[in-house]
Amino acid sequence: MSSLRLAAAIAILAATSPLVATAEVLQASSAEPAPAPIVRSKVMAAQGPLRVHPANPRYFTDGSGRAILLTGSHTWGNLQDYRYATLPSPPPMDFGAYLAFLRRHHHNFFRLWAWETAFNPNAKQGTTFFDPMPCQRPGPGNALDGKPKFDLALFNPTYFWIGLKADGPAAQRAWVWENFTRGNQCLFMDPYLDPSHDPGRNHPTLGQPDSYWDTLRQAMGHTLSCAERMNLASMRPHGEVASTGFCLADPGREYLVYLPQAGEVTVDLGPASGQMNVEWRSAAEGTLRHAEPVLGGGQRTLRSPFDGDAVLHLWSK
Repeated sequence: MSSLRLAAAIAILAATSPLVATAEVLQASSAEPAPAPIVRSKVMAAQGPLRVHPANPRYFTDGSGRAILLTGSHTWGNLQDYRYATLPSPPPMDFGAYLAFLRRHHHNFFRLWAWETAFNPNAKQGTTFFDPMPCQRPGPGNALDGKPKFDLALFNPTYFWIGLKADGPAAQRAWVWENFTRGNQCLFMDPYLDPSHDPGRNHPTLGQPDSYWDTLRQAMGHTLSCAERMNLASMRPHGEVASTGFCLADPGREYLVYLPQAGEVTVDLGPASGQMNVEWRSAAEGTLRHAEPVLGGGQRTLRSPFDGDAVLHLWSK
C-alpha cells in the first residue's frame, strides 16, 4: 500500500466531517419496514483539530462549536496486507477504493491496524501472515515463521517510503497541494545527502541532493509562497465552494483552489460582491499568470491556462 496515499487519506478523513453520502437504500426483509434513506449531506470542512466538546464530553468538536460524531468502518488490512496460509485471502489493499467505500456509506472515521508480528499461528482462520513489517529480514538464521530473522537496526524501505516514490512526481505534488487546500500542513522526511542502504531510495551526486525528490520540495515551497501572499489567518477549508473539492477560502474575500487536472473549475462566489482579481499558478512550475477579473455574486466557471494541475487564486479588489 502506498505511504503517500495513506498520508493523504488520513488527512482527508480527519479534515472533512461529514463526508459525502450516497442515497442508496438497502432493501430490508418483507417482515420489516424499509429503512430510511441515507440523506446526501453537504460536505462541511473541519475548522481545526478535534478536541473534546466543552458542553458534552461524549463527543468531539473542531472549533465550529458543533458536536461531531465519529463513525466508520475500519478493517484489518488498511495499513499492512495479510494472507492466510490455507484459507482464501483478501487481495492487497486498494486504498483509493477503500476511501471511496467509506464515502459511499457516509463514514468519517477509521483507525489503522498495525500488526507487530509477521505471523500469527494461533488465529481462528489458521496461520496468518502480515506484510510489510518495519524492519528488514537479512538473518542469519530463521524466525518462528520459517523466514530469515529480523534485524531491528535495519528499517524496511517497503514499509516506509517505497509507495511514496512509486506514486510518481505528479501524485507527490498533488499530495502537497491537496493537503494545503484542506487546511493541513506538510512535512517531508527528506533523505537529503544520505546515500542510504535502501536500493533506489536516494542518489545524492557530487554532494548535491537527489533531484528526484525536488517535486515534493518545490511543491512545499510553492504552497508557502501562496500562504505568504494570502490572509492565511482568515482562510478555512471550504471544499464545498469549488467543484474540485480542494479550496481554502475566506468567503466573499479570498479563495485558493487546487485543480488536480487541467481544465475548468466552478467556484461559488455568491458571498462576494464586485470584481475579484484572478491569478493562476502552474502547480508543476510555479509560473504565475494573471487573468481578467471575475464578478462575484454567483457561481463562476474558470478555465486554467496550464496543461497540468494548477492553482487558482481569487481575491477582492
